[in-house]
Amino acid sequence: SYRILRLPAVIQKTGIARSTIYEHMANRRFPQPILLGPRSVGWLEIEVDQWLATEFLNQEAAKATNHERPNRYNQSQKK
Repeated sequence: SYRILRLPAVIQKTGIARSTIYEHMANRRFPQPILLGPRSVGWLEIEVDQWLATEFLNQEAAKATNHERPNRYNQSQKK
């Protein structure tokens, strides 16, 4: 059986704001909700979990490829 999450549960599970969730949805970077009623939507928990896992892996891959890139905030200033 599939569990359906309403928006407050999605926000809590992902840790991202409502506006960011809708922005990601508009850019097709977040699972699309399913219609539960005329004014009600929800997300399949399995799709949200898969998105979280993918985001984590993408961030880890980005860290691995960017570890040699100098950080402009940590560079000493020459005068």
